[in-house]
Amino acid sequence: MFDTIRNLLTNRRSKIQLNVHRVGNLAAYRKHVAAMALEYQRRWKLELSLCETDAEFTTPGLCYACQRQVEFKTDFQYSSTYVDGHLIPNWRERMLCECQLNNRTRASIQILEETLRADKRASIYVAEQVTPLYETLRKRFRNLVGSEYLGESIPFGRCDERSVRNESITKLTFATGSFDFALNFDVLEHIPSPEQGLREIYRVLKPNGSLLLSVPFLPHQQQTLIRARLDSTGAVEHLEQPQYHGDPISSAGCLCFQDFGWDLLDNMRSIGFRKVDMLLYWSAELGYYGVEQMMIVGKK
Repeated sequence: MFDTIRNLLTNRRSKIQLNVHRVGNLAAYRKHVAAMALEYQRRWKLELSLCETDAEFTTPGLCYACQRQVEFKTDFQYSSTYVDGHLIPNWRERMLCECQLNNRTRASIQILEETLRADKRASIYVAEQVTPLYETLRKRFRNLVGSEYLGESIPFGRCDERSVRNESITKLTFATGSFDFALNFDVLEHIPSPEQGLREIYRVLKPNGSLLLSVPFLPHQQQTLIRARLDSTGAVEHLEQPQYHGDPISSAGCLCFQDFGWDLLDNMRSIGFRKVDMLLYWSAELGYYGVEQMMIVGKK
C-alpha cells in the first residue's frame, strides 16, 4: 500500500482534496458508522499493522501545509490504549511532519482553507500563539490574531515581553463582530464553563463567520462527561480521575474539566450557531489516520 501512496504522490498533478463527511447529531453518526463498518475494518487493520511493536515508525504522505511528500513520524507519546497487548498510537496528536505539525493541526489548516474557504485576507482569531500551528497560520493569513491564557500576570488584551497576547476565552477583549473565523483547538475542555466561552466566540464573529473547533469527544455518547467542576468557593471538585493535558505555556499541564458528547453541538445551536456539524475525515495519503478523525464547525 505504501508504495502505491508514494507513486501517487510522486505522479500527482494537483492538490489532494480532503473528503469530509458531515453529521449533525448522534443518530446521524450511528447511521454513518453502520454504513462505514467494512471501511472502518479496513482502516483499523491497516493501522494495527503499523504498530505491532512499540518502536517509532514512519508512513509516507503529503503534508498539506508543506505541499510536499514526506515521511510522517509516529511514536507512542500521549498513548494509553492497548489492543491485544499492543499500545496504539495517539494518531490525532502524532504523525509529525518535519514542519512540526501533527495529524490534527495539519487537518485544521486544510479544513479551514478547503472546506471553509478562508482566503488570505480573512480576519482570523486562533486561541493559541506559541505553537507550530500559529506560526504556520501567520505565514498564510495576514489578518491573524493569536493569544494564550497568561492569567493575571498582565491585563487581558495586552502582550507580554515576548509579544504574546493575553486573553481569556470566557471574556475576550475583542469588539463584537471582529473576525471572519475563530479557531479553537483543544481549549474548551479546560474551562469550567464552556458555554460562556462559546458565547464569547459567537459574539466576536462577524455575521456568517465560522468557528472551527476541536475538543476531546465521546462519539457514542449524547451527554458530556463532567470530569471536574468548581464548588461554591471556587475550589476544584473532581468527579472523575484527574486528567491533565499538555500546555504550551506551563509544564504543569491543564486540568480537563469535561469530555464532550453530542450535546455540545446542541448547546452551540442554542447559543445561536447555525449549520453546526461534526466533520468526519480520514486519509492515508494525507496522513490523517485514526480510523476517523473529528472536528466541529458552526456558522454565525
